Amino acid sequence: MTPYDAIRYPGRPYAETHPDRLAAAATFHRLTPASPDHCRVLEVGCGDGGNLVPMAYGLPASEFMGIDLAADAIEAARAFAQRAGVSNVAFDALDLTRFPQSAGAFDFIIAHGVYSWIPADARDALIALIGHHLAPQGVAFVSYNTFPGCHQRRMVWEMLKFHTSELDDPESRLTEARALLHLVAHGNAVPDEYSLPLVAEAQRMEDRVSALLFHDDLSPVNDPVYFHEFADHAARHGLQYLAEAAFVMSSYAGIAPEARGILAALDPITRQQYLDFIKCRRFRQTLLCRDAVVLDRNETPARMRSLSFTAARRVHSTAQLENAPPGSPEPSAMAGDGGVALMQAMQEVLRAAAPHALPFDALRNAIRARPDAGQREAPGDIALDALMLASLQAGVILPHVIAPRLVCPPGERPAASAVVRAQLAAGDMVTSLWHQLVKIDDDVASRLLPLLDGTRDRSELRIAMGGMAGSDAAGAAELDGHLLRLARLGLLVS
Repeated sequence: MTPYDAIRYPGRPYAETHPDRLAAAATFHRLTPASPDHCRVLEVGCGDGGNLVPMAYGLPASEFMGIDLAADAIEAARAFAQRAGVSNVAFDALDLTRFPQSAGAFDFIIAHGVYSWIPADARDALIALIGHHLAPQGVAFVSYNTFPGCHQRRMVWEMLKFHTSELDDPESRLTEARALLHLVAHGNAVPDEYSLPLVAEAQRMEDRVSALLFHDDLSPVNDPVYFHEFADHAARHGLQYLAEAAFVMSSYAGIAPEARGILAALDPITRQQYLDFIKCRRFRQTLLCRDAVVLDRNETPARMRSLSFTAARRVHSTAQLENAPPGSPEPSAMAGDGGVALMQAMQEVLRAAAPHALPFDALRNAIRARPDAGQREAPGDIALDALMLASLQAGVILPHVIAPRLVCPPGERPAASAVVRAQLAAGDMVTSLWHQLVKIDDDVASRLLPLLDGTRDRSELRIAMGGMAGSDAAGAAELDGHLLRLARLGLLVS
Protein backbone atom coordinates (compact mmCIF):
# COMPACT_ATOMS: atom_id res chain seq x y z
CA MET A 1 0.00 0.00 0.00
CA THR A 2 1.25 3.47 -0.89
CA PRO A 3 0.54 6.72 1.03
CA TYR A 4 -1.83 7.59 -1.81
CA ASP A 5 -3.87 4.49 -1.02
CA ALA A 6 -4.08 5.55 2.65
CA ILE A 7 -5.16 9.12 1.90
CA ARG A 8 -6.54 9.70 -1.59
CA TYR A 9 -5.08 12.64 -3.49
CA PRO A 10 -8.04 14.50 -5.01
CA GLY A 11 -8.06 14.24 -8.79
CA ARG A 12 -8.89 17.34 -10.80
CA PRO A 13 -8.37 18.78 -14.28
CA TYR A 14 -5.26 20.83 -14.98
CA ALA A 15 -6.02 22.99 -18.01
CA GLU A 16 -2.35 23.64 -18.75
CA THR A 17 -1.79 19.90 -19.33
CA HIS A 18 -4.50 19.51 -21.97
CA PRO A 19 -3.21 18.47 -25.43
CA ASP A 20 -4.86 21.55 -26.92
CA ARG A 21 -2.83 23.88 -24.71
CA LEU A 22 0.37 21.85 -25.17
CA ALA A 23 -0.07 21.87 -28.95
CA ALA A 24 -0.73 25.62 -28.88
CA ALA A 25 2.57 26.25 -27.10
CA ALA A 26 4.37 23.98 -29.55
CA THR A 27 2.77 25.65 -32.57
CA PHE A 28 3.66 29.09 -31.22
CA HIS A 29 7.33 28.05 -31.08
CA ARG A 30 7.25 26.62 -34.62
CA LEU A 31 6.93 22.93 -33.83
CA THR A 32 4.46 20.80 -35.78
CA PRO A 33 2.81 18.74 -33.05
CA ALA A 34 0.21 16.07 -33.62
CA SER A 35 -3.33 17.38 -33.66
CA PRO A 36 -4.97 16.92 -30.25
CA ASP A 37 -7.89 15.42 -32.18
CA HIS A 38 -5.72 12.44 -33.18
CA CYS A 39 -2.88 11.89 -30.76
CA ARG A 40 -1.43 9.59 -28.10
CA VAL A 41 -1.22 10.88 -24.52
CA LEU A 42 0.51 9.38 -21.49
CA GLU A 43 0.03 10.67 -17.95
CA VAL A 44 2.53 9.51 -15.32
CA GLY A 45 1.03 9.75 -11.84
CA CYS A 46 -2.54 9.90 -13.14
CA GLY A 47 -4.18 9.25 -9.74
CA ASP A 48 -7.91 8.68 -9.93
CA GLY A 49 -8.24 9.90 -13.52
CA GLY A 50 -9.52 13.35 -12.61
CA ASN A 51 -7.25 14.89 -15.23
CA LEU A 52 -7.11 12.18 -17.90
CA VAL A 53 -10.72 10.95 -18.17
CA PRO A 54 -12.18 14.38 -19.11
CA MET A 55 -9.43 14.78 -21.73
CA ALA A 56 -10.25 11.41 -23.25
CA TYR A 57 -13.96 12.23 -23.29
CA GLY A 58 -13.36 15.48 -25.13
CA LEU A 59 -10.96 13.91 -27.66
CA PRO A 60 -12.64 10.60 -28.57
CA ALA A 61 -10.39 9.90 -31.59
CA SER A 62 -7.22 10.12 -29.48
CA GLU A 63 -5.64 7.43 -27.30
CA PHE A 64 -4.87 7.96 -23.60
CA MET A 65 -2.88 5.96 -21.07
CA GLY A 66 -2.45 6.66 -17.36
CA ILE A 67 -0.12 4.96 -14.89
CA ASP A 68 0.16 5.32 -11.12
CA LEU A 69 1.76 3.36 -8.29
CA ALA A 70 -1.41 3.55 -6.15
CA ALA A 71 -3.62 0.58 -7.04
CA ASP A 72 -6.71 2.04 -5.33
CA ALA A 73 -6.40 5.23 -7.35
CA ILE A 74 -6.14 3.25 -10.58
CA GLU A 75 -9.31 1.31 -9.71
CA ALA A 76 -11.07 4.63 -9.05
CA ALA A 77 -9.85 5.94 -12.43
CA ARG A 78 -11.20 2.90 -14.24
CA ALA A 79 -14.55 3.24 -12.46
CA PHE A 80 -14.72 6.96 -13.36
CA ALA A 81 -14.06 6.19 -17.04
CA GLN A 82 -16.73 3.50 -17.03
CA ARG A 83 -19.33 5.80 -15.42
CA ALA A 84 -18.62 8.47 -18.03
CA GLY A 85 -18.69 5.97 -20.90
CA VAL A 86 -15.10 6.78 -21.91
CA SER A 87 -13.43 3.87 -23.72
CA ASN A 88 -10.32 5.47 -25.28
CA VAL A 89 -8.34 5.56 -22.02
CA ALA A 90 -6.46 2.76 -20.25
CA PHE A 91 -5.12 2.78 -16.69
CA ASP A 92 -2.41 0.61 -15.20
CA ALA A 93 -1.09 0.29 -11.63
CA LEU A 94 2.57 0.49 -12.55
CA ASP A 95 5.87 1.75 -11.19
CA LEU A 96 7.22 4.26 -13.71
CA THR A 97 10.64 2.58 -13.50
CA ARG A 98 8.99 -0.53 -15.02
CA PHE A 99 7.24 1.27 -17.87
CA PRO A 100 7.42 -1.02 -20.92
CA GLN A 101 9.89 0.04 -23.59
CA SER A 102 7.49 -1.40 -26.17
CA ALA A 103 4.74 1.13 -25.36
CA GLY A 104 5.72 3.25 -28.36
CA ALA A 105 5.81 6.99 -28.86
CA PHE A 106 3.45 9.50 -27.28
CA ASP A 107 2.67 12.91 -28.72
CA PHE A 108 2.07 14.39 -25.28
CA ILE A 109 3.43 13.17 -21.94
CA ILE A 110 2.20 14.63 -18.64
CA ALA A 111 3.87 14.34 -15.24
CA HIS A 112 2.12 16.74 -12.90
CA GLY A 113 3.12 16.66 -9.24
CA VAL A 114 5.60 13.79 -9.64
CA TYR A 115 9.19 14.97 -10.23
CA SER A 116 9.88 16.63 -6.85
CA TRP A 117 8.08 13.97 -4.81
CA ILE A 118 9.92 10.81 -5.87
CA PRO A 119 13.45 9.58 -5.06
CA ALA A 120 16.38 10.61 -7.23
CA ASP A 121 16.57 7.31 -9.13
CA ALA A 122 12.86 7.50 -9.94
CA ARG A 123 13.25 11.13 -11.04
CA ASP A 124 15.93 10.06 -13.46
CA ALA A 125 13.73 7.19 -14.66
CA LEU A 126 10.90 9.68 -15.28
CA ILE A 127 13.03 11.93 -17.49
CA ALA A 128 14.50 8.87 -19.21
CA LEU A 129 10.96 7.63 -19.91
CA ILE A 130 10.11 10.96 -21.53
CA GLY A 131 13.35 10.95 -23.50
CA HIS A 132 12.61 7.46 -24.82
CA HIS A 133 8.87 7.71 -25.52
CA LEU A 134 8.29 11.33 -26.62
CA ALA A 135 7.40 11.65 -30.30
CA PRO A 136 9.82 13.65 -32.52
CA GLN A 137 7.55 16.71 -32.45
CA GLY A 138 6.01 15.86 -29.09
CA VAL A 139 5.64 17.95 -25.95
CA ALA A 140 6.10 16.85 -22.34
CA PHE A 141 4.68 18.67 -19.31
CA VAL A 142 6.63 18.33 -16.04
CA SER A 143 5.80 20.28 -12.87
CA TYR A 144 8.19 20.57 -9.93
CA ASN A 145 9.13 22.67 -6.92
CA THR A 146 11.89 25.21 -7.47
CA PHE A 147 14.41 27.31 -5.63
CA PRO A 148 14.84 30.03 -4.55
CA GLY A 149 11.15 30.29 -3.53
CA CYS A 150 11.06 26.88 -1.90
CA HIS A 151 13.83 27.72 0.56
CA GLN A 152 11.13 29.43 2.60
CA ARG A 153 8.75 26.51 2.25
CA ARG A 154 11.52 24.07 3.13
CA MET A 155 11.92 25.67 6.56
CA VAL A 156 8.35 24.68 7.40
CA TRP A 157 8.68 21.24 5.78
CA GLU A 158 11.69 20.50 7.98
CA MET A 159 9.82 21.63 11.10
CA LEU A 160 6.90 19.36 10.18
CA LYS A 161 9.20 16.43 9.50
CA PHE A 162 10.88 16.86 12.90
CA HIS A 163 7.54 17.16 14.71
CA THR A 164 5.92 14.10 13.04
CA SER A 165 8.99 11.87 12.57
CA GLU A 166 7.88 9.25 15.13
CA LEU A 167 4.29 8.99 13.88
CA ASP A 168 3.22 6.35 11.35
CA ASP A 169 -0.56 6.80 11.30
CA PRO A 170 -1.52 9.29 8.55
CA GLU A 171 -4.33 10.91 10.55
CA SER A 172 -2.08 11.37 13.59
CA ARG A 173 0.59 12.97 11.40
CA LEU A 174 -1.98 15.37 9.96
CA THR A 175 -3.32 16.30 13.39
CA GLU A 176 0.12 16.99 14.80
CA ALA A 177 1.21 18.86 11.65
CA ARG A 178 -1.74 21.22 11.98
CA ALA A 179 -0.96 21.73 15.66
CA LEU A 180 2.59 22.78 14.86
CA LEU A 181 1.49 25.00 11.97
CA HIS A 182 -0.93 26.76 14.32
CA LEU A 183 1.82 27.24 16.87
CA VAL A 184 4.20 28.75 14.31
CA ALA A 185 1.52 30.85 12.65
CA HIS A 186 0.11 32.32 15.87
CA GLY A 187 2.75 31.81 18.54
CA ASN A 188 4.67 35.03 17.94
CA ALA A 189 2.80 37.95 19.50
CA VAL A 190 4.81 40.53 17.56
CA PRO A 191 6.42 38.97 14.46
CA ASP A 192 9.50 40.85 13.29
CA GLU A 193 10.87 41.23 9.76
CA TYR A 194 12.60 37.84 9.97
CA SER A 195 9.67 35.81 11.28
CA LEU A 196 6.92 37.41 9.19
CA PRO A 197 7.63 35.32 6.03
CA LEU A 198 7.67 32.15 8.15
CA VAL A 199 4.37 33.10 9.78
CA ALA A 200 2.79 33.72 6.37
CA GLU A 201 4.01 30.36 5.06
CA ALA A 202 2.67 28.51 8.11
CA GLN A 203 -0.69 30.23 7.73
CA ARG A 204 -0.91 29.18 4.08
CA MET A 205 -0.17 25.56 4.95
CA GLU A 206 -2.57 25.63 7.89
CA ASP A 207 -5.43 26.38 5.49
CA ARG A 208 -4.61 23.55 3.07
CA VAL A 209 -6.96 20.60 2.67
CA SER A 210 -5.72 17.47 4.39
CA ALA A 211 -4.83 15.48 1.26
CA LEU A 212 -2.64 18.28 -0.11
CA LEU A 213 -0.99 18.91 3.23
CA PHE A 214 -0.26 15.21 3.67
CA HIS A 215 1.08 14.47 0.19
CA ASP A 216 2.74 17.77 -0.69
CA ASP A 217 4.09 19.06 2.62
CA LEU A 218 4.48 15.90 4.73
CA SER A 219 5.88 13.83 1.89
CA PRO A 220 9.04 11.94 2.90
CA VAL A 221 10.54 13.09 -0.41
CA ASN A 222 10.19 16.70 -1.52
CA ASP A 223 13.21 17.92 -3.44
CA PRO A 224 13.03 21.32 -5.12
CA VAL A 225 15.66 22.14 -7.74
CA TYR A 226 16.95 25.25 -9.43
CA PHE A 227 15.61 25.63 -12.95
CA HIS A 228 19.05 25.28 -14.54
CA GLU A 229 19.46 21.94 -12.74
CA PHE A 230 16.18 20.69 -14.18
CA ALA A 231 17.17 21.88 -17.67
CA ASP A 232 20.51 20.08 -17.36
CA HIS A 233 18.75 16.90 -16.24
CA ALA A 234 16.45 17.04 -19.27
CA ALA A 235 19.41 17.64 -21.60
CA ARG A 236 21.12 14.48 -20.37
CA HIS A 237 18.17 12.54 -21.82
CA GLY A 238 17.99 14.28 -25.19
CA LEU A 239 15.38 16.89 -24.18
CA GLN A 240 15.35 20.67 -24.20
CA TYR A 241 13.38 23.46 -22.59
CA LEU A 242 10.48 24.63 -24.73
CA ALA A 243 8.52 27.07 -22.55
CA GLU A 244 6.36 27.23 -19.46
CA ALA A 245 2.86 25.80 -19.81
CA ALA A 246 1.39 29.21 -18.97
CA PHE A 247 2.91 31.88 -21.23
CA VAL A 248 2.79 34.42 -18.42
CA MET A 249 5.22 32.35 -16.34
CA SER A 250 8.08 32.59 -18.85
CA SER A 251 7.38 36.16 -19.99
CA TYR A 252 8.57 39.52 -18.70
CA ALA A 253 5.16 40.27 -17.17
CA GLY A 254 5.74 42.30 -14.00
CA ILE A 255 9.46 42.79 -14.71
CA ALA A 256 10.90 46.33 -14.58
CA PRO A 257 12.20 47.80 -17.89
CA GLU A 258 15.80 47.95 -16.66
CA ALA A 259 15.71 44.28 -15.66
CA ARG A 260 14.15 43.33 -19.01
CA GLY A 261 17.11 44.85 -20.81
CA ILE A 262 19.56 42.80 -18.76
CA LEU A 263 17.57 39.57 -19.15
CA ALA A 264 17.20 40.00 -22.92
CA ALA A 265 20.97 39.65 -23.36
CA LEU A 266 21.06 36.20 -21.73
CA ASP A 267 20.61 32.76 -23.28
CA PRO A 268 17.13 31.21 -22.76
CA ILE A 269 18.08 28.91 -19.88
CA THR A 270 20.03 31.54 -17.95
CA ARG A 271 17.26 34.07 -18.57
CA GLN A 272 14.66 31.78 -17.06
CA GLN A 273 16.90 31.09 -14.07
CA TYR A 274 17.33 34.80 -13.39
CA LEU A 275 13.59 35.31 -13.76
CA ASP A 276 13.20 32.77 -10.95
CA PHE A 277 15.68 34.76 -8.85
CA ILE A 278 13.77 38.00 -9.43
CA LYS A 279 10.33 36.48 -8.82
CA CYS A 280 11.46 34.14 -6.03
CA ARG A 281 9.71 31.37 -7.94
CA ARG A 282 8.71 28.25 -6.02
CA PHE A 283 6.95 26.14 -8.65
CA ARG A 284 7.25 25.57 -12.38
CA GLN A 285 5.17 23.83 -15.03
CA THR A 286 7.77 23.29 -17.73
CA LEU A 287 7.31 22.03 -21.28
CA LEU A 288 10.04 19.91 -22.86
CA CYS A 289 10.66 18.78 -26.42
CA ARG A 290 13.40 16.78 -28.16
CA ASP A 291 16.78 18.47 -28.45
CA ALA A 292 16.84 17.76 -32.20
CA VAL A 293 13.98 20.22 -32.70
CA VAL A 294 15.06 23.66 -33.87
CA LEU A 295 13.05 26.18 -31.87
CA ASP A 296 12.28 29.72 -32.95
CA ARG A 297 12.14 31.73 -29.72
CA ASN A 298 11.56 35.06 -31.49
CA GLU A 299 8.06 35.70 -30.17
CA THR A 300 6.68 37.90 -32.94
CA PRO A 301 3.12 39.25 -33.11
CA ALA A 302 2.54 37.48 -36.45
CA ARG A 303 2.44 34.14 -34.61
CA MET A 304 -0.94 35.01 -33.16
CA ARG A 305 -2.50 34.33 -36.58
CA SER A 306 -2.02 30.56 -36.28
CA LEU A 307 -3.98 30.23 -33.02
CA SER A 308 -7.45 30.71 -31.59
CA PHE A 309 -8.16 32.45 -28.30
CA THR A 310 -10.44 32.63 -25.30
CA ALA A 311 -10.52 35.18 -22.50
CA ALA A 312 -8.71 33.84 -19.44
CA ARG A 313 -11.70 33.98 -17.15
CA ARG A 314 -11.56 31.95 -13.98
CA VAL A 315 -15.07 30.70 -13.47
CA HIS A 316 -15.22 29.10 -10.06
CA SER A 317 -18.90 28.23 -9.84
CA THR A 318 -22.32 28.25 -11.45
CA ALA A 319 -23.41 30.95 -9.05
CA GLN A 320 -21.22 33.61 -10.60
CA LEU A 321 -19.43 34.23 -13.87
CA GLU A 322 -16.31 36.37 -13.58
CA ASN A 323 -15.46 38.66 -16.47
CA ALA A 324 -11.72 38.87 -15.84
CA PRO A 325 -9.12 36.75 -14.10
CA PRO A 326 -8.22 37.92 -10.58
CA GLY A 327 -5.22 40.21 -10.62
CA SER A 328 -5.21 40.66 -14.40
CA PRO A 329 -3.46 43.85 -15.50
CA GLU A 330 -5.35 46.94 -16.47
CA PRO A 331 -5.54 47.41 -20.26
CA SER A 332 -3.29 50.47 -20.11
CA ALA A 333 -0.54 48.42 -18.44
CA MET A 334 -0.08 46.40 -21.62
CA ALA A 335 -1.43 48.56 -24.42
CA GLY A 336 -0.44 52.08 -23.45
CA ASP A 337 -3.01 54.81 -23.42
CA GLY A 338 -3.47 54.64 -27.20
CA GLY A 339 -4.41 50.94 -27.14
CA VAL A 340 -6.79 50.88 -24.20
CA ALA A 341 -9.93 51.02 -26.33
CA LEU A 342 -8.69 48.24 -28.58
CA MET A 343 -7.73 46.12 -25.57
CA GLN A 344 -11.17 46.57 -24.03
CA ALA A 345 -12.86 45.73 -27.33
CA MET A 346 -10.78 42.57 -27.69
CA GLN A 347 -11.66 41.37 -24.20
CA GLU A 348 -15.36 42.15 -24.63
CA VAL A 349 -15.52 40.30 -27.96
CA LEU A 350 -13.86 37.21 -26.48
CA ARG A 351 -16.14 37.24 -23.44
CA ALA A 352 -19.21 37.59 -25.64
CA ALA A 353 -18.05 34.63 -27.74
CA ALA A 354 -17.75 32.35 -24.68
CA PRO A 355 -17.62 29.42 -24.51
CA HIS A 356 -16.19 29.40 -28.04
CA ALA A 357 -12.65 30.34 -29.03
CA LEU A 358 -12.05 32.82 -31.85
CA PRO A 359 -9.30 32.59 -34.47
CA PHE A 360 -7.33 35.79 -35.09
CA ASP A 361 -9.21 36.77 -38.26
CA ALA A 362 -12.61 36.22 -36.65
CA LEU A 363 -11.58 38.27 -33.62
CA ARG A 364 -10.29 41.10 -35.81
CA ASN A 365 -13.48 41.14 -37.88
CA ALA A 366 -15.67 41.10 -34.77
CA ILE A 367 -13.81 44.09 -33.34
CA ARG A 368 -14.22 46.01 -36.60
CA ALA A 369 -17.94 45.18 -36.70
CA ARG A 370 -18.66 46.59 -33.24
CA PRO A 371 -20.98 49.63 -33.12
CA ASP A 372 -18.28 51.69 -31.44
CA ALA A 373 -15.63 50.89 -34.06
CA GLY A 374 -15.97 54.33 -35.61
CA GLN A 375 -15.08 55.96 -32.30
CA ARG A 376 -11.60 54.47 -32.39
CA GLU A 377 -8.79 54.72 -34.86
CA ALA A 378 -9.14 51.64 -37.06
CA PRO A 379 -6.58 49.11 -35.84
CA GLY A 380 -4.14 47.67 -38.33
CA ASP A 381 -3.47 43.96 -38.28
CA ILE A 382 0.00 44.51 -36.84
CA ALA A 383 -1.33 46.63 -33.97
CA LEU A 384 -3.86 43.94 -33.04
CA ASP A 385 -1.21 41.22 -33.38
CA ALA A 386 1.08 43.04 -30.98
CA LEU A 387 -1.68 43.73 -28.50
CA MET A 388 -2.74 40.08 -28.51
CA LEU A 389 0.85 38.92 -28.00
CA ALA A 390 1.16 41.20 -24.99
CA SER A 391 -2.18 39.89 -23.70
CA LEU A 392 -1.03 36.29 -24.12
CA GLN A 393 2.21 36.99 -22.27
CA ALA A 394 0.29 38.71 -19.48
CA GLY A 395 -2.13 35.80 -19.06
CA VAL A 396 -5.19 37.77 -20.16
CA ILE A 397 -6.01 35.50 -23.12
CA LEU A 398 -5.42 31.77 -23.64
CA PRO A 399 -4.24 30.04 -26.85
CA HIS A 400 -5.91 27.08 -28.58
CA VAL A 401 -5.52 25.01 -31.72
CA ILE A 402 -8.78 23.03 -31.64
CA ALA A 403 -12.35 23.56 -30.46
CA PRO A 404 -14.14 21.15 -28.10
CA ARG A 405 -17.65 19.88 -28.81
CA LEU A 406 -19.32 22.92 -27.25
CA VAL A 407 -22.83 24.05 -27.95
CA CYS A 408 -24.13 27.57 -27.34
CA PRO A 409 -26.97 28.38 -27.45
CA PRO A 410 -28.31 25.05 -26.17
CA GLY A 411 -30.05 22.77 -28.66
CA GLU A 412 -33.61 21.47 -28.64
CA ARG A 413 -32.65 18.49 -26.47
CA PRO A 414 -29.78 19.83 -24.37
CA ALA A 415 -27.06 17.41 -23.31
CA ALA A 416 -24.50 17.91 -20.57
CA SER A 417 -21.08 16.32 -20.80
CA ALA A 418 -21.19 12.69 -19.65
CA VAL A 419 -18.14 13.47 -17.52
CA VAL A 420 -20.05 16.24 -15.76
CA ARG A 421 -22.98 13.95 -15.04
CA ALA A 422 -20.66 11.24 -13.73
CA GLN A 423 -18.82 13.73 -11.50
CA LEU A 424 -22.07 15.11 -10.05
CA ALA A 425 -22.86 11.67 -8.66
CA ALA A 426 -19.82 12.03 -6.37
CA GLY A 427 -19.75 15.75 -5.55
CA ASP A 428 -20.26 19.29 -6.75
CA MET A 429 -16.97 19.83 -8.66
CA VAL A 430 -17.11 19.13 -12.40
CA THR A 431 -14.87 19.58 -15.44
CA SER A 432 -15.86 21.78 -18.35
CA LEU A 433 -15.11 20.95 -21.97
CA TRP A 434 -12.32 23.53 -21.77
CA HIS A 435 -10.83 21.29 -19.05
CA GLN A 436 -11.49 23.79 -16.27
CA LEU A 437 -12.88 23.08 -12.82
CA VAL A 438 -16.39 24.41 -12.12
CA LYS A 439 -18.26 24.21 -8.83
CA ILE A 440 -21.98 23.46 -9.11
CA ASP A 441 -23.14 25.54 -6.18
CA ASP A 442 -26.70 26.54 -7.00
CA ASP A 443 -29.72 24.29 -6.50
CA VAL A 444 -31.19 24.61 -10.00
CA ALA A 445 -27.96 23.65 -11.76
CA SER A 446 -27.39 20.67 -9.46
CA ARG A 447 -30.89 19.35 -10.22
CA LEU A 448 -30.88 20.25 -13.91
CA LEU A 449 -27.52 18.89 -15.06
CA PRO A 450 -28.24 15.19 -14.31
CA LEU A 451 -31.37 15.47 -16.47
CA LEU A 452 -29.44 16.73 -19.50
CA ASP A 453 -28.74 13.42 -21.20
CA GLY A 454 -30.05 14.53 -24.59
CA THR A 455 -33.36 12.66 -24.36
CA ARG A 456 -35.57 15.49 -23.03
CA ASP A 457 -36.83 18.61 -24.75
CA ARG A 458 -37.53 21.79 -22.80
CA SER A 459 -41.11 20.86 -21.96
CA GLU A 460 -40.00 17.53 -20.56
CA LEU A 461 -37.20 19.21 -18.63
CA ARG A 462 -39.66 21.62 -17.00
CA ILE A 463 -41.85 18.71 -15.96
CA ALA A 464 -38.88 16.77 -14.60
CA MET A 465 -37.78 19.84 -12.66
CA GLY A 466 -41.22 20.14 -11.10
CA GLY A 467 -42.07 23.21 -13.17
CA MET A 468 -40.25 26.51 -13.18
CA ALA A 469 -41.54 29.59 -11.38
CA GLY A 470 -44.18 31.87 -12.88
CA SER A 471 -46.30 31.48 -16.00
CA ASP A 472 -45.51 29.12 -18.83
CA ALA A 473 -43.67 31.86 -20.70
CA ALA A 474 -41.82 32.98 -17.60
CA GLY A 475 -40.92 29.40 -16.69
CA ALA A 476 -39.65 28.69 -20.20
CA ALA A 477 -37.55 31.85 -20.11
CA GLU A 478 -36.15 30.88 -16.72
CA LEU A 479 -35.17 27.44 -18.00
CA ASP A 480 -33.57 28.97 -21.08
CA GLY A 481 -31.55 31.26 -18.85
CA HIS A 482 -30.21 28.38 -16.77
CA LEU A 483 -29.37 26.33 -19.86
CA LEU A 484 -27.55 29.27 -21.43
CA ARG A 485 -25.49 29.76 -18.29
CA LEU A 486 -24.47 26.09 -18.27
CA ALA A 487 -23.60 26.30 -21.96
CA ARG A 488 -21.43 29.39 -21.42
CA LEU A 489 -19.58 27.53 -18.70
CA GLY A 490 -18.65 24.87 -21.26
CA LEU A 491 -20.72 22.11 -19.66
CA LEU A 492 -23.06 21.30 -22.60
CA VAL A 493 -22.03 19.24 -25.63
CA SER A 494 -23.15 19.38 -29.24
